[in-house]
Amino acid sequence: MRNPILRRLSPALLALILFAGGCESDPTAIEEDQAAIQALILEEAEFFTSDLFSGTVEEGTTPSLGKALTAITPWRFGRQILNVDRTIEITINNPGDGTATADVVWTAVITGVFHVIDDTSGTHTKDFTDTAVRYATFEKLGPDSAPRRGWRLTGISGTESLSSPATVDILSVQFQSTSGVDTTYTDVATLADRDGILMFAPDDTVTVTVTTANTDDIVLLHQPGYRMVHAGRNHIRRELTPHGDGTYTGTFIVRGLVYSNGQLRNPRRHVTIDVLSNGTVYDDTEPYDSNAWGIIHWVTAGGS
Repeated sequence: MRNPILRRLSPALLALILFAGGCESDPTAIEEDQAAIQALILEEAEFFTSDLFSGTVEEGTTPSLGKALTAITPWRFGRQILNVDRTIEITINNPGDGTATADVVWTAVITGVFHVIDDTSGTHTKDFTDTAVRYATFEKLGPDSAPRRGWRLTGISGTESLSSPATVDILSVQFQSTSGVDTTYTDVATLADRDGILMFAPDDTVTVTVTTANTDDIVLLHQPGYRMVHAGRNHIRRELTPHGDGTYTGTFIVRGLVYSNGQLRNPRRHVTIDVLSNGTVYDDTEPYDSNAWGIIHWVTAGGS
């Protein structure tokens, strides 16, 4: 389980771009590359953000798994996100007579309160700090005169979010769909080609199998939902079924294209596997303890 060194800056800054130059020494060129990559990150925002790592409030009904003796009998629970502090670290590599590249580390430090409402309508709260990290690569594939100075997003990883402290651990996530997809992730931080990310067919039924280090975790599936064919998003959360051996399964249905501003779009979608320790929900004396993986996918029809 990775626990990256964090760079935390002022919460007033939504994004701070830090650059370490390679062989390139022209300050003007560095500034122009900075502006070009910053603009691309904003344009490609669907690759970097998801509901779980933004400013939403998540709620859920009572999970099906609990220890025999617990301090809480939960009815509903969820995060109240109070602040998201994003930083972007970009290292530009200029190999001289080769193709310039850029390595990107996108970090979001998310703070808030985890609420559990018990069966007597009593409320239990736990402060939390989650740190979500995603990696990306860019390449300079055109001349300086090209749009965005020729830079293009070429590689993207999933997002891993860890609480502080974190003892729960996701070991693998498998996706199997009715259209024939069968993919297993064992390291969500692995970079994938931008044009080779996970792809499903419209209306695919996808079975998710999550393996964790514990047999009594609370494992949740987060996905965006779409009302009819409009662009209004509603966050869907459901609990995966535990099997008593560290594996948890569930299904979701892939939505097709959506309307946005009168046009059909195929946005990048994020499916997030959210694992909470049993004590996070069931024991008032144990701290909030979470590990989440956010995985990007899109739909075959209308893909870019």
